[in-house]
Amino acid sequence: QPPSHDDSTLPPKSLFDVIGGATTISNAVPIFYNKLIACEEVREYFIKTDMKTLQSMLVAFLTFALGGTDTYSGKSMALAHSKLNIDDAHFDKVLSLLGDTLSEIGVVNAEATKVLTIAGSVRSEIVNQQPAPVPEPEESPIETKPDSAEPQQEDSSEQPPVSEEPEPPVVDTKE
Repeated sequence: QPPSHDDSTLPPKSLFDVIGGATTISNAVPIFYNKLIACEEVREYFIKTDMKTLQSMLVAFLTFALGGTDTYSGKSMALAHSKLNIDDAHFDKVLSLLGDTLSEIGVVNAEATKVLTIAGSVRSEIVNQQPAPVPEPEESPIETKPDSAEPQQEDSSEQPPVSEEPEPPVVDTKE
């Protein structure tokens, strides 16, 4: 008789394994990046990037985040995205495109939802758009009243400057 196999003694499968492991991740990432490049809303973040490097970093991150490995040696999400000025709308669009990608490659809804939940859990590290600074009000020029003792400054754009020297007389040379 073959030995009985008791699944209760095996460690639970990681989400990485459940969705198909390295094959699924390796197939999904290029499709995902093609969607990102095609999307007008987020393309600006990716068009000037070395896509091969970026894709390999995402494969490494997803493998780690979904339980395929215990180690991740890449930059922190906060550091990797710190200069990109990403806002919530852009982050949401990227998650939506990831969801579309998972659906396209056959990851079923329950697992896709779990992947998106994990990806969404780094929002606070990736979204880093600071509100635009409120400009300091410029000091307005001091306006003086015409009857004041102080001379008024004229706006040079309204009137040509007045020369202090008289213009030379025009001499008619025709006789």
